[in-house]
Amino acid sequence: MLMLFRHSVTILCLVIASVMPHARAAEPPKATKKTITIPPETIGTWRWRDPSRAIKAMAIGGSVTAWPRGPYTAYLHAACPNVEIVNKGKVGIGAYQLKQRFKMQLLRNRRAKYRQHETWLLFQGGLNSLGLPYRTNRDVLKIFNLARKHGVRVAALSLMSWGNARRWRGARGLASHWRTNLAVQFVTGKLTPKEALGTWSRSRANPDAWEEGELPAIAINMYDSALRHRGAALKPDTARLRRLVETNAFVRKRLKGLSPDQRAAELERWVQIEREMPRWFMRQDLRAFDSIHPNTKGHGVMAAHVCPHLPKSWGCECDVIPTMKWSRRRGEGIIPKVSKRAQQTPQPSAP
Repeated sequence: MLMLFRHSVTILCLVIASVMPHARAAEPPKATKKTITIPPETIGTWRWRDPSRAIKAMAIGGSVTAWPRGPYTAYLHAACPNVEIVNKGKVGIGAYQLKQRFKMQLLRNRRAKYRQHETWLLFQGGLNSLGLPYRTNRDVLKIFNLARKHGVRVAALSLMSWGNARRWRGARGLASHWRTNLAVQFVTGKLTPKEALGTWSRSRANPDAWEEGELPAIAINMYDSALRHRGAALKPDTARLRRLVETNAFVRKRLKGLSPDQRAAELERWVQIEREMPRWFMRQDLRAFDSIHPNTKGHGVMAAHVCPHLPKSWGCECDVIPTMKWSRRRGEGIIPKVSKRAQQTPQPSAP
C-alpha cells in the first residue's frame, strides 16, 4: 500500500512539472527516447478584422513570436499598411507543434477564409525542438509544403543569435552552434535535402535537390543579422581552450576516422569556431530576460532586418521602423503607424 502511494505521488509530481509554465526558455533538449505529451491544438476561431488591408498574413513561432510587448510582427503591421498581420505565436512549442498550429489556426479555421485573400505565413521557430535538428528541419519542411499545397505563401525567418558564455561555458556551445547553423542554412536554401534532413531524405526521389516551391518564397537569415554581437572580443587562443575543444564529445565524433592531416585541419576549424562563439551571441542591449529572447528594442531590430525582404505589394516603409516605439496605452501598440497612400493599390505579389 505504501509503495502504491509513493508511486502515485511520483506520477503526480511528474504531471505537475510537465504542465507548469516556465519563466525562461531552456536550451533545446538533447535527443532522448522520452517525449512529453503536449495537448492537441484546437481549431482557431479568429478572423481578419481590417478589410482595408487586402493582403493577409498569419505569424507562427515560439516564445520569440509570442513576445507580448511589441513583437516584430507588430512593427511590420505598423510599417506595412497593405497587409494585416495576425500573430499566433505560442510559448514553448517546437517544429511539430508549429505544424499543428498552422494547420488548426489557419487551414481549418473557417472564419479565416484564407483562400479569399492573398495570404502569407510568417514563420520563425524551431529552437524548442533543435535537440533533434534533422527532425526539426523535416517538420519545418512539412509546414512549407502544407502552405504551398493550400496556396499560402511563406516568408520564413531563420533562427536567431542566442546563447551566452555562462550557458555555453567551456566548449559546450559547439553542438548547439552546429545545430542552429543546420536549421538556418536549411531555411535559407543553402543545403541539399540530404544535408538538411539526414536519414529523413532517403524516401525522396532525389535527395540532392529540392522540388520547385518546397522552400519558402522569402527566406531571411536572422542568425547573421544586426541582432548578433559582431564586435565581441574573440576568446583567447589558449592551451586550455584547445584542450576543451579537442576533448569535446561532439567534436571528437567529427574527428573520428580522419587522417592525421585532416584531423589537424578539422580540429583547428573547431578551435576557431569556439573562439568566435561570443560573436554569435545576441547583443546584450537587445536581450529581454535571457540570452534567447529579444526585448522590444530587439524586435524592432528584427523588423528592420526583415522589412526590406518583404513584397512591394505590402507597401512597407522600412525606414520608419527605427523611429517606432511600443506604447503601453491600450489599443495603441507600436506607434506611429504608416498610413496607406490614397493612390496606392496593392498588386498581387509575384509567386
